[in-house]
Amino acid sequence: MSTETRRRNRTARQIHKSISIAESKNDPLQELTSLTRMDVNPLDSTTCYRRSAGDDDCSEKKTSIPLITPAMKTFAIRYHKSPLSKDILSTCMSLFETNMGDLYRSSSWGLDLNAKSAELSHEKARFLVVTEERDTHRRRTANCCQQTQPEEGRDDVVAFCHFRFEPDNEYHPTEEILYLYEIQVRASSRGYGLGRRLMTILEHVAMRSGMRRVVLTVFRNNVSAMNFYIKKMSYAVDASSPSNFPKKDGDAEYEILSKSVCHRDD
Repeated sequence: MSTETRRRNRTARQIHKSISIAESKNDPLQELTSLTRMDVNPLDSTTCYRRSAGDDDCSEKKTSIPLITPAMKTFAIRYHKSPLSKDILSTCMSLFETNMGDLYRSSSWGLDLNAKSAELSHEKARFLVVTEERDTHRRRTANCCQQTQPEEGRDDVVAFCHFRFEPDNEYHPTEEILYLYEIQVRASSRGYGLGRRLMTILEHVAMRSGMRRVVLTVFRNNVSAMNFYIKKMSYAVDASSPSNFPKKDGDAEYEILSKSVCHRDD
């Protein structure tokens, strides 16, 4: 066995050990609790103020004490390992089809919901699941003069992302990566910063787990997603992306993007 082969084997063992350690964590968000709750409201919402004694109407005087607006939303972000519960998996599948169905149908890949369900059910799948906390919303709006009745039932799943800890190359690995397979946000919950928060958490999880990069795939014609990753989150086209090999993959419908989160010391 050559020296180069021994070196590659040693590197591969180290990488798979790092991945195994990352996968074994029960909840990597325990170290990131400050990022797992969001209390937000739209910038264009009208603030509701507490009534002064003797007032019959809602006052919006600057001297009044502002309360949470009826539009205020509280989100909680939780970590899940596969398998997801049937209810959460069903909601994630529905969200995926709503957001991405047309893009997949118009691509050469086509839309295969059975394959997507199997992907989300893979034993190595890890998730961040975002719920809107209805009980919190009910308590906060109860004191406001213009009450909004929240929907009945348990907390709603409004966003999720699916990721895994993987080697960058199955056969000749050179580094550990966090691969983002999916990130979806319900249309009615956009504009609150959920996508940015999920990506920020993923980058922290990757770094704290010893991963070197966050890597993802995005359709080239998904302009809003491309702009989000590149302009807002500072991702760049990865060296392995098809656009870097026009003669071989000139017609590829996707880009591979990546972002370094830590560096080797050796």
